[in-house]
Amino acid sequence: MMLVPPPNRRSYMRHPSHLGATWLEAGRQLTVKMIEGVTRGWWRWLVGAAMFYLLFGGDMGLIRLIGLRHERVELARATRALEVRHAQLQADLKRYSSNAFAIEMFAREQLDWGRRGETVYKFADK
Repeated sequence: MMLVPPPNRRSYMRHPSHLGATWLEAGRQLTVKMIEGVTRGWWRWLVGAAMFYLLFGGDMGLIRLIGLRHERVELARATRALEVRHAQLQADLKRYSSNAFAIEMFAREQLDWGRRGETVYKFADK
């Protein structure tokens, strides 16, 4: 479609039926195409932003899942350490509940206790 301006301003103003191929019609068509383009681009941007949020943001996003995986590894490591400590405490409980000599040794070394009539000396650590 070739765009041709009207021959002069007066004929353009007097005869509105000539608007089919004028600059005004071309401007309207261009405006409609620009609005359609912006609308399509807006929807594309909106869909892209929604996909980006679902992939990287939110509670189930990629970044959150990576953080949860690291947290799970740390919790497993802490669980193993607590299980080892629990086993040590169970062994100590068994040893101290059945052996009077072990109880006395623990009281003397850890609690700095002594029997009646004994004098306990404490030395400063170097």
